[in-house]
Amino acid sequence: MRKGGMYMHKQWFHRLLLSYIPSFLIIIAVLISTLFIAFSELTKKTAVQANEVFAKQVMQSIENSLRSVDQVIMQSIQYDVKLQAFFDAALADDPYASIKEPFSRITELIENTPLVESIYMYRLSDQRIMTPTSLVSLNDFEDREFLQSMLNQQAPFYWTGVRSYTELDRKLTVISFIRKIPLLTGSQGMLIVNVKMDSIAAFINEMVKGDVSFIRLYDRNQQIIYGSDSKLLESAELSEGNSKELTEIQSDYMGWSLTSGITNSTLFQFVSAFSYLWIGFAIITVALGIGWMIYVSRRNYQPIQAIMSRINSYSLQKSYELLGKKQNDEFKFIDSALERLMEQSHHYQKQHEEGLIYRGQQFFMELIEGTRSVSLEDWNKEMQLFELPTQFEYLSVNVIEIDKYAEFVQAYSPKDQSLFKFVLSSLVKEVADNESLVVWFNWTGAKQLTILNQLTGDTEESQSKCIAAFEKIVAWVEENLTFTITVGAGSCVNKLAGIPESYDEALHALKYKSSLGMNKVIGYWELEAKPRGEMFKLLQQVRSIAQSYRLGEESWIPQYRQFFLDLKQEVYTQDEIISLLNYLIYQLHREMMELTPDLQELWN
Repeated sequence: MRKGGMYMHKQWFHRLLLSYIPSFLIIIAVLISTLFIAFSELTKKTAVQANEVFAKQVMQSIENSLRSVDQVIMQSIQYDVKLQAFFDAALADDPYASIKEPFSRITELIENTPLVESIYMYRLSDQRIMTPTSLVSLNDFEDREFLQSMLNQQAPFYWTGVRSYTELDRKLTVISFIRKIPLLTGSQGMLIVNVKMDSIAAFINEMVKGDVSFIRLYDRNQQIIYGSDSKLLESAELSEGNSKELTEIQSDYMGWSLTSGITNSTLFQFVSAFSYLWIGFAIITVALGIGWMIYVSRRNYQPIQAIMSRINSYSLQKSYELLGKKQNDEFKFIDSALERLMEQSHHYQKQHEEGLIYRGQQFFMELIEGTRSVSLEDWNKEMQLFELPTQFEYLSVNVIEIDKYAEFVQAYSPKDQSLFKFVLSSLVKEVADNESLVVWFNWTGAKQLTILNQLTGDTEESQSKCIAAFEKIVAWVEENLTFTITVGAGSCVNKLAGIPESYDEALHALKYKSSLGMNKVIGYWELEAKPRGEMFKLLQQVRSIAQSYRLGEESWIPQYRQFFLDLKQEVYTQDEIISLLNYLIYQLHREMMELTPDLQELWN
């Protein structure tokens, strides 16, 4: 009997084991398939998000590079007297001023701007074109068809697509930038800048490495400018769908568009199809597992009914103790725990997908630049999403700018620069907390930290408290760091729509650092109390100084001192001061050119 009981015990054990192993394997298969599906879907979403961020970064980098060319050209058109002389009818009889000096300025611009291949200027009054090598009429100019097509262009500036350009028997592939002169009317002519397509391609190639993804750049007419997969574009197989386009970005500045995606989408499509195959297999497997377990449970139910009854009673008792109420299902506790875990996981995943950090920076820039109309409801919704305070009675914008930034960049490595900027951000947060100020800040430029102040209470009292806090920041930086900062302060506004105006006022105040001094807080309202400089008056003094110096009159010395005294006593922007000093050098050089060659040699 003992041997028989042992045999029956093992038989029952083997029976149960062989009955439930298939169910166990089914459950394992379902779990593996579910994890694989979740992983594949997460991989696809991550790939799409990463591709979108990468495409935006590439487009932003291209736009910044071309904007730098535009800014150099625009500043030259506005402030470069030598370049403007080519279009000045009053200087047409002066070959030095109207031809030689513009020639030299064009050459300098080409040499100092890495992306630029060539520059030429078109004078509308006599239809003459000045290139870096010649001065020709429109009829004799090789690029006249393109130039004539641009004469009817209404926009003050325009970026073309890829085109061919011939210069000195060299055929080049370029992208052209057209600026009217003057900037708004174009009544005097145009300046055309040809950017080397090879330079743009090399610039993009540095960012696009490997064969996994591709970048394609199109002009406003949807003609392709650049393709990182240019070799594969010639393949008919690729055009039939081997590449997977994931992202398309549009540039409002250039009118170009950029598409990005996966070079070989076979694996991407395979993962998608395979995941759906696993979904179907998992459903069938679950159905089979449920059927099998029902069958086995019914078959084995009778012999172990007593034992199951006791186990069921015990599990129900524990469920009641843990959940505080009676449960009809002993697995309800596990189900509730898993449900809470899934809800928490979903919440974290949603936060990750929304990209709160990037979204916060984007919303901040839209607020200060005024590129988006933000209602109070939108403000409350966004600020609550970022877990930031929403209350305010007044708003103001301050901009912290690192003084002598060129020296700062030369003195410190990029890593040290980032460390100092982190210290500056932390300092603003600490001082604001100590002064009970509510601030929101972001770095809006390489050398500028922009702060949005949310003020309450009396306007003047709140503004004074805010200015005092930033004066502490300025003093701390001067005492503890090796550089200084200057703060531009905008006026208080009581509406969200006034934030861009306060931001512009803060930036405008910083333009007067050269006159009002650095290492301080400059309020926009302070500019109204200062006498504004008269450029025409100083221009006359410059001409008088240059003439007296050439004639050898001693009166040039007191005139020279008075010039800088007037410059110090009145308020000028940094650009105005630079223009005045450049004009002084130009007038002195011009007067010296009227002396004898021997004296000119001594001057030079």
